[in-house]
Amino acid sequence: MGGDQAITPDEQDLVLGLVVAPGQGPTRVLDEVLTRFGECDGAALPLRLLRHAKERQDADDVERALIVKAAADASGEEFLDQA
Repeated sequence: MGGDQAITPDEQDLVLGLVVAPGQGPTRVLDEVLTRFGECDGAALPLRLLRHAKERQDADDVERALIVKAAADASGEEFLDQA
């Protein structure tokens, strides 16, 4: 993912693997996602994803940014600044 591009289908699947559903745990770990996106900071990646999604007005990628944020247990204050 770079510039104003949406995240790829493979990246989407990787992020969605972090979701915890009733009766089902995640199929991926945060480190896998961070590595794929070339990031080492669990708080920085969701903000980066959110900024890109906001630029493209892509609600699906906003959701994915929130999934990464939750998986990283990152603070929500930075997200409020992006609104």
